[in-house]
Amino acid sequence: MCARHLIAAGLLKVVYIEPYPKSLAKELYQTSIRLDYEPASAAPVVEFVPFTGIAPRRYLQLFETTKKRKDETGRAARWKASTAMPKVREFSAYKDLEAIHLDFLETNKLRLGIITT
Repeated sequence: MCARHLIAAGLLKVVYIEPYPKSLAKELYQTSIRLDYEPASAAPVVEFVPFTGIAPRRYLQLFETTKKRKDETGRAARWKASTAMPKVREFSAYKDLEAIHLDFLETNKLRLGIITT
């Protein structure tokens, strides 16, 4: 139903955050919409494309600061490159998991039949 209203409204592009797996929009409106993986069409259609970037639920977690934005007088605090620190220093989860798995493989290579040269 939503796709029908979007087509009727004359929109050219819809950007979605998460796909709706049960959607029948493509089957119902084959000539009126285009999904992100399909080739461009000469006819005017509503283009459905996935959002790329930082999802809203992650935005505050990544960018919200714990430092005060204003000084004691109520003026904007000065930003100094020498003391600035990123909110997220490093996405180490992958690195940590990789190290754990490599350690497991190293200690269990004989049991797992892994041959190294």
